[in-house]
Amino acid sequence: MLDPNELWFKQKCYTSEGPYLLPFAPNINWKSASVFIVGLNPTGSFRDEFDSFEHYWQALTRHPDTYKKIHQEKYLRRPESRTSKRIRYLTEWLDPVNVLVTNTFAYPTTNPLFIPTHIRREPVGERLLSRLLRTCKPKVVFFHGAEARKFGEAFFGVKLNPYLEPSRQPVIRCIPDTDSVSSLFAYHHLVGRVETKDVTDMKLRQFAERILQRV
Repeated sequence: MLDPNELWFKQKCYTSEGPYLLPFAPNINWKSASVFIVGLNPTGSFRDEFDSFEHYWQALTRHPDTYKKIHQEKYLRRPESRTSKRIRYLTEWLDPVNVLVTNTFAYPTTNPLFIPTHIRREPVGERLLSRLLRTCKPKVVFFHGAEARKFGEAFFGVKLNPYLEPSRQPVIRCIPDTDSVSSLFAYHHLVGRVETKDVTDMKLRQFAERILQRV
């Protein structure tokens, strides 16, 4: 029997056609995540690869090895993107902290321009990510990319500077409609267009150290 929150997420992620929505990367303990890593949208899309939506949801929330196996079979020839690689590094540096990798929009596509208009136009407070934040109440949220940062600013009612050094972050704010607070970090993006690879990787290390001080 699912609790009301999980039931809400499950119903929200079902689609009658096209890819199922992906609220977060596979995680058995998603409800107790201490750290959120928030980007724009997921890139891996699935539907027919799973026997049913129930199979998909169970793999996502109960059997991550099943999800990862199906993901690897579909995207075996796709090289790991720089963003995905750096998210993996950051997650590894934060181990054993429970990290939930999630996004501003749950619609999976390799081209953000294909995110449906009705999803983009959802009020900030009604988005899947908003409910996820209010449900999990993470101690830390790390936003990467302009749209993720803008979501964070709108949801938390704060201004975030993604160019501030990690040592000068975070901003601490209450999670709306809860009595919990989160430490908010922001970085311009993980692709590496603004800074060199070495500088980006160094700053991610520094962010990891700062985040570990907050959990």
